[in-house]
Amino acid sequence: MKIRNQLIIIIIAILSAGVLIQSFIASNYIDNYFNSYIVQEYNQNIARISLIAQEIIADKESSSNSRPMMSQMSYRRTLSSYMSDPIIEINIYSNQGRLIFTSSGAMGQGHMNFGSDHENSLQLETDIFDVSNDENQKIGSLEIIRNKDVKNWQTSVLFNKALYSGAAIAFISVAIIAGLIIWIVSTKFSKQLIDTAYYASKIEQDDQVDIPLSETVEIKQIQLTLLNLASRLKLKTKIRKEKADKLSHETRTPLTILKSNIEAAIDEVIVLDEQNLSLCLEQIDTLSEMMTNISDIITDDSDDTSIELSELDLTKEIKNIIKSLSLQYTKKNIALTSSLSNELLIHSDKNKINQSVYNLLTNAYKFTPYGGKVDISVKKLDNSVTIEVADSGMGVKKEELDKIFAAYYRSNEHKETQGDGLGLYIVSTNMILLGGSASAYINESKGLTVKLILPQ
Repeated sequence: MKIRNQLIIIIIAILSAGVLIQSFIASNYIDNYFNSYIVQEYNQNIARISLIAQEIIADKESSSNSRPMMSQMSYRRTLSSYMSDPIIEINIYSNQGRLIFTSSGAMGQGHMNFGSDHENSLQLETDIFDVSNDENQKIGSLEIIRNKDVKNWQTSVLFNKALYSGAAIAFISVAIIAGLIIWIVSTKFSKQLIDTAYYASKIEQDDQVDIPLSETVEIKQIQLTLLNLASRLKLKTKIRKEKADKLSHETRTPLTILKSNIEAAIDEVIVLDEQNLSLCLEQIDTLSEMMTNISDIITDDSDDTSIELSELDLTKEIKNIIKSLSLQYTKKNIALTSSLSNELLIHSDKNKINQSVYNLLTNAYKFTPYGGKVDISVKKLDNSVTIEVADSGMGVKKEELDKIFAAYYRSNEHKETQGDGLGLYIVSTNMILLGGSASAYINESKGLTVKLILPQ
C-alpha cells in the first residue's frame, strides 16, 4: 500500500476516534445537564400548579352554584399553559377524594384512582402531591400524569436528536476536511519521496540530475545523504579515471623507447650493445612494475599524493632520460640540446622528477615539427632548482597558457596531434606534491617553454 493511503487511513482513524470520544463525552455531559434542567423546570411548574390547585379547591368549597362553571373555564385556561411535555393530565381532588377538576374535561365524576388507568404500555407515571391551605392544613390532592422516563420526554428526545445530529455532522465534516488536508500533504510527501527514489536510481545509473531539497527534515536528510553519496561516487569515478588515464599515459614512454630502439636495430641504425640492451631492460622493468600494481592503482580510491624523498643527482637522471629519447628525436630530425652542470644533488622524489621530465620532453617532441629544436636546461639558485624545456614548436595562444596544465585540456589548434591532455597536468600535480611549481610562457622561437621550480 502506498504511504499516502496509509497516512490517510491512519490519520482519519485517529481524528475519527478523537471526534467520537469528544462527542460522546460532550453529549453525555450536556444530556445530563439538560435532563437536570428540565426536571428542575418540571418541579417549578408543579409548585405553580399546586398554588392554582389550592385556589381551585378553596374556590370550590366557597362558591355558589352559578360560579363553578366560570371558575372552571378560567382555571382551565390557566392550567393549559402547563399542559406540555412531560405533563399529560392534571387532576385535582378534594380532601374526601372527590374529583373537582381535571384537564381531560370530565368533572365531578368518580374518586381518586391515582393513575391506575393511565399507567399502560406508554410507560406513564403518576405523581401525587398534597395541597395545603395557608395554615398548612391539607385540603386536597394534586394528581399529575406524566411520561415516566425523563429520556422519553419530548423535549429531551428532540434535544438529544439535535445533539447527535450535530455530532454526526461534525464527524463527517472533520473526516472530509481531514481527508482533504491529508491527501494534499501526503501527495506532497509522496512526490518528494518519488523524486528521491528517482534520484537514487539515477545515481545507480551514473546519471546526473538535480533534486530540489525537501522542507521535511527526515526526507531532506535522505536527500542530503544521497547527494553526498553521489559526490563521493563521482569523486571515486574521477580518481579512478584519472589513474587509469595516467597509467595509460605513463606506459607509452617505455613502450615508445623500446619501439624506437628495436626499430633502429632492425634498420641497423644502432647496434643493440650492452648499454642499449640495459636501457631496454630498464624500460621493461618499468612496465612490469606498472602491470604488477595496476589493480591496486585503479581500485584505490584515494588520491595519489604520497611521495618518497631521497637524495638524487638531477643531472644524471636527466641525462639518462635524454639518452632514452635520443632515437625518437633523431628519427624526427629534432635537435635535442641540454645545458646541465656536472652534478646537482637534490632531495626529492626520484620517480616524480623523472616522470615530469619525461612528460616535458615527450610533449615537446610531439608539438615540434620535423627539423625543429628542443632544449632542456637546469639552473641552481639559492634554495631551489629550475628546469626549463623550450621547443620551437607551434606554441599556444597567450590566453591558453593558464589552461594547458588542466587535466584533459587540449588546444583547439592542436586537436589533430595525438594525445590525451594529461602530460602537463601530471607535471603540474607532481610539482605541487613536491612543494614546487610549473608555469609556461611563449619563447623567442614562438614555441612553448615550460618552467619547473623545485625546492632543493
